[in-house]
Amino acid sequence: AHLFNRIEQRGAHGGVETIDLVRGQLCAPAVGVQLRRPKDLVGIGVADTGYELCNVHSVIDDCLQILEEKIIDRVSIQKDYAHEPFTLHCNLRKFNQTILSILTNSVQAIKGAGTIYITTKLRGNSLELIITDTGEGIDKESIGKIFDPFFTSKDPGQGVGLGLSFAYETIKEMEGSIEYDSEKGKGTTAKIVLPITVNKG
Repeated sequence: AHLFNRIEQRGAHGGVETIDLVRGQLCAPAVGVQLRRPKDLVGIGVADTGYELCNVHSVIDDCLQILEEKIIDRVSIQKDYAHEPFTLHCNLRKFNQTILSILTNSVQAIKGAGTIYITTKLRGNSLELIITDTGEGIDKESIGKIFDPFFTSKDPGQGVGLGLSFAYETIKEMEGSIEYDSEKGKGTTAKIVLPITVNKG
């Protein structure tokens, strides 16, 4: 069985290619990105030791593997990663937890089969990370509260409403921004913008 039904990502020469990923096998790191594999997923047992080089694509892939049992045979993952070389610094434990929270929300929002689109792109000295799901969406009244501590629109037992509050604070500490756009019945998009250093030459 495959880890995901289908994974698509941008090829080295542009365009989007489809690859099959065997259960338990991680995606290859993106070309030109500072390589840093997190040794402890989601910071389990890891103290806050400050900022370090971070491979955002590896963080995403690790979080997807954690969510494997909730994704397999149900959710299609389509990835379009930036290939331009850049450097990103982060608190790895907090950033792992942030991405895991966002992806978990996307997975839980999809009832039955659906798709999650993950895109990274460079805009000047910023990295845009966009995660879009085809889930149930969030109503207008709730969308303005999603970063409030203990607010949740999930079913009982699926969360206590701290994941996105933590994500907001983590991205803020990184001098970045996070925003959500959603429509009930049509899915949700999370957009994160982070400062980076573009590696030239």
